[in-house]
Amino acid sequence: MRRTTFRASILPVATACQSPAVNGAKRCRMHGGKGIGAPEGNRNAWRYGRRSAYISAAVRYMRELAQQVREMDR
Repeated sequence: MRRTTFRASILPVATACQSPAVNGAKRCRMHGGKGIGAPEGNRNAWRYGRRSAYISAAVRYMRELAQQVREMDR
């Protein structure tokens, strides 16, 4: 196995980011400007996934069936 030696002269020097800060923030857009995650009220989740119309209709149907079964047992 070949051993390599650490040579600091070829490594870049760690300096602060040179990009300007975003308006109203202390950091640049690439290192955490104003963005704090996904937008509130993400409407894309309603089209696909748990909140889609198809799933909501299926859940509603299953609840109605379960209620009917409970009423038959009484």
